[in-house]
Amino acid sequence: MNSYVIKKLLNVVFLFLAGFFLPYQLSAQCDSLKVDFSFSYLSGDTLVLLNQSEHFDSYQWKIEGGEILEQFEHSLFVLRHTDTLTVCLTGRQLDDCEKTICQEIFPGHQKELCLQTDCIWPGDANGDRSANQYDLLNIGLGFGTTGPERMVFPVPEDPIYWAPTYNTNWEQAVNLVNYKHLDCDGNGIIDEADLIAIQKNYTPASSLQNTITGGAAPVDLQLKSSVDYLPDSSTRVSIIAELNIGSMQLPVENLHGLALRLRFPNQPFQIAAIQTNIEDTDLLGATEKTLSISRRINQGEKQDFFDLALSKKNTLGSSGFGKAVSIRIISADIIELTGSPATQFKAAIEGLIMIDARGDTLEYDLPLDPACINFVENISTSSPEVPLPPTSVQVWPNPSSGALWIKARSDIQLQGYELIDITGQIVETGRLGEGAQERIDLHAHRLGWYFLRIQTDQGVLTKRVLKIK
Repeated sequence: MNSYVIKKLLNVVFLFLAGFFLPYQLSAQCDSLKVDFSFSYLSGDTLVLLNQSEHFDSYQWKIEGGEILEQFEHSLFVLRHTDTLTVCLTGRQLDDCEKTICQEIFPGHQKELCLQTDCIWPGDANGDRSANQYDLLNIGLGFGTTGPERMVFPVPEDPIYWAPTYNTNWEQAVNLVNYKHLDCDGNGIIDEADLIAIQKNYTPASSLQNTITGGAAPVDLQLKSSVDYLPDSSTRVSIIAELNIGSMQLPVENLHGLALRLRFPNQPFQIAAIQTNIEDTDLLGATEKTLSISRRINQGEKQDFFDLALSKKNTLGSSGFGKAVSIRIISADIIELTGSPATQFKAAIEGLIMIDARGDTLEYDLPLDPACINFVENISTSSPEVPLPPTSVQVWPNPSSGALWIKARSDIQLQGYELIDITGQIVETGRLGEGAQERIDLHAHRLGWYFLRIQTDQGVLTKRVLKIK
């Protein structure tokens, strides 16, 4: 028998054996595959399902007791309608291999992902399952550290989507929080980009309290005000709130970062903007050396608060005393002020936390009362402090481009006036004669709002006047 015939016979035998054993081979391979998923609650009625299966060509979810909100390659977001949700996941291969797993899900289920593993929530860098200014402190401590990249994202197109996921632990931890949580975007490095996840998933903290220790390094706010007279004849107030930490007698030691809330209770005007400013001479250093995050939360027309956090970038802390940061609060047009010549602005510190370069909290002392500033106060006058009815004296035109006329009722005698800007400074005084009308020249003064305090023999009348072009 020649070699050609032998080769043909061997091929026939091989094909026969392959056809005989292949079904058993495929069956064994299918038996070795496993379909599996995990889940976690996002809220009371919403949960995410994570597909943890491998090596299947396609998957299909079946939900009983709820509805599918969104579906991605490896995850499913579901709204639960009943107490118990039944979920089935089927994996299929092209060779007809099919595996299915079904599981009943309910709140408190012992197999929930975040009960079994140390879940990662993008933006939550301190392990409290929320993202806000306090998470910046840990990111500052771990800034520049690298570790394992995250391989699983519930929403692949959005790695900082607010949903739990998991990763292997990094070598480092701060206060029992593994550094994998500080890597908010999952790219394997802790840097400024992780702050984006905090801003995107921001949830303001509630019920903030200060932990005050008498005799510790003092912390206080100093308020200063200035007035901007704008070209469009509107007037704007800027309040500079300087946050000062420590004193010569009680300096702060090894300050690495701080987080707080500034609340503005019953402010007298609508706030147009709030800005932070960090200078190189400040206690925490220049902007390029410091991480910062802020969020203004408007609770209504007269209630505002401002969340702020600052941290050094993974370096030694600062010791000493001085200004840590200044915050500029800019009003809308000052026309929104009340008609009273005394207008008060308050700012209170809430939820202050300061940490050192090890991540330990620092003690501080803090005044119980909020910082306060008055725009117009202590207006002196020799006339009786008896208010007159608004119709007792007429002032026109208002607004005025350069001159005001004053006319009193026939039974009232004019005596003098004070022109006061909105910071409380008397910019002009003068006597008023006995004529039927008196004129006040405003040409020497800047555009904007003023208080005109008119003194008479029967009392005092204060009117708000506006100088325009």
